[in-house]
Amino acid sequence: MDANVTIIKNRLSTREGSDSLGISIRITIVIVLFIAAVLGNGIVLILLKRFKSLRTAPNILIANLAFIDLLNVTINLPTVLTMTNNPEKSVIKGRVVSVLVHSLQYAFVLLNLFDMTLMMLDRYFVIKLGLQYKVWSTTDNAFKAVLGIWLLTLFIMIPWSLALSKIDLGDEPALVYRLVYYSVIGDFNMVARMLFNVEFLIMAFVTWYSLRSQNKVYERNLSMGKDVQGQRQVNTRRRAEVHAAITVCMTVSAYVISCAPLFVLGIMYKGRAVDFLTNEYLRWFCAIGIYISSMCNPFIYMTRCHRFNLALRLFLRDPLGASEPGEKEAANTRKNVRVAPTSEATPNTVSTTVEEQTRSNGVQANLETMGEEISMNTGSRVAKEEAPERNYDWALASPRPDI
Repeated sequence: MDANVTIIKNRLSTREGSDSLGISIRITIVIVLFIAAVLGNGIVLILLKRFKSLRTAPNILIANLAFIDLLNVTINLPTVLTMTNNPEKSVIKGRVVSVLVHSLQYAFVLLNLFDMTLMMLDRYFVIKLGLQYKVWSTTDNAFKAVLGIWLLTLFIMIPWSLALSKIDLGDEPALVYRLVYYSVIGDFNMVARMLFNVEFLIMAFVTWYSLRSQNKVYERNLSMGKDVQGQRQVNTRRRAEVHAAITVCMTVSAYVISCAPLFVLGIMYKGRAVDFLTNEYLRWFCAIGIYISSMCNPFIYMTRCHRFNLALRLFLRDPLGASEPGEKEAANTRKNVRVAPTSEATPNTVSTTVEEQTRSNGVQANLETMGEEISMNTGSRVAKEEAPERNYDWALASPRPDI
């Protein structure tokens, strides 16, 4: 190990002549990435705090991922910038600090992977089980699941940190420690991430297969004429859940793509930590690539999720109010489908006419007008019975996914 550390330090010393223009470009990119990620994920958390209607079980998982990304960017990205641009003069050095820095970075990787696993499982069960899963999928259970992945990550990282603390290189920079860590546990790290990628592919496949099977059942029931209205309402809800599932798949794909350079280089170098220093820009891109998804996720939510989009616009207009997104649209839609109240007022008018005609024209006129009154009351009852059905159809005509 001493020979390996010597080679790493020699390679780092040859980088002292790095051009100032390249360093300035990298610092600028990191600053833009930092600002965009902090603003985007911060807005997601603020919206869930401001609007109660957004606090659904799937959105709790999104908020947890936004919180993880926010902490990851604010804690680890400045550390990476300091370690990679001038490692020899970095104040981040020593055994304890290096173990803490590396453990925090890997802990946030695990939290990301666990939370995205929960999001994919949530989409699978809601498509597979439908309303049966909706009854169980409450915000309380979502909070318990979030607490579970944080405790699981802590349980994994304690022995992980203790194992890394056995490596003592003295007062060396954290980048040297990190490259030595990679030479020791790099293969295990790559295998763990690849297993999560395989798990994501399996979850995506079984979700697609379940949706495909349900579509076949839906088409068969329609062809046989079984409860056509009910089948269409179920299919409308399913399309909304599929839209949300695609959003989750885009979020997971953004993370996998951002980690792709690290996977490729890890496979190419096969744990040879010194080879990471052969190309400074590739190594730097691998170091910050995993933070790109933290910046992209909030934009995916805002462009794909109608309720988040409405909430953001309403928040910009009324940040401290009590209104909820979609209230104005719902009121306008109900106004358009509401039955005119003329049929309810007509019986009173007819009753008044009956009394006047009875006094002036006798029993015959009274009987004729009573017939009209019965007809009008019957029409009023039909209108009242149709109104709830129209309102129910409106509620399912344009469903919005939870995410």
